[in-house]
Amino acid sequence: MNERIKRLRHYIFTKQHHPLRRTAEEAGLSGMAEEMKAAGMSFQMRAAIRLKRMLEAEMPVLLPEERIAATRTIMDIPSIYTKEEWDDIRSSHYLHEKGDLCNISPNYEAMLRKGLGQMLREVKERQKDSDLTPMQQEFLESEAVCLRAIQDFIRRYAEKADAEGDTKLAETFRAITSDAPQDLRQALQLLRVMHFCLWEAGHYHNTLGRFDQYIYIY
Repeated sequence: MNERIKRLRHYIFTKQHHPLRRTAEEAGLSGMAEEMKAAGMSFQMRAAIRLKRMLEAEMPVLLPEERIAATRTIMDIPSIYTKEEWDDIRSSHYLHEKGDLCNISPNYEAMLRKGLGQMLREVKERQKDSDLTPMQQEFLESEAVCLRAIQDFIRRYAEKADAEGDTKLAETFRAITSDAPQDLRQALQLLRVMHFCLWEAGHYHNTLGRFDQYIYIY
């Protein structure tokens, strides 16, 4: 472990980043479930809008000497269902732990290979299919909402890095905003962002899968 990593480790282990944290209520995210219920939103659109609003409320943070960035500043994730809705769901379904999707291993390999821009283009192309049902169209639109929100989040981190004079990190973020990563640092940064976003979406237990295999090519 080199000295830079030791300093970063000490920073985290001594919880010097904790003052950066806010509750969802402090971030203006309370009451989201009630708003979504009143709007008659489907599950998939509720999930997409929550991710979008969570990412918009996050404050870009660069820790000292950090090269792979993305630090959560909002401690809790608001529910997309009201208490009454959860009670109704529990009346006919068994829920694991919190009820949110968890214990998953996403296809990080495909995400890294394509990049966010291509993924969004594929969604838009699929939306042109006139045979799609309304539910399928809404699902695709929720995917587009998520992808655009992630891109906006990355742009804000690039701007933060520029503001702090870290040109290399800013270049890394700009490179992965739409394009597939071209080197190890870009791949690790995009992987970090996507893993971060899964947590923001309430998927509190998601693994990196066969990291050794899909990152090896970089």
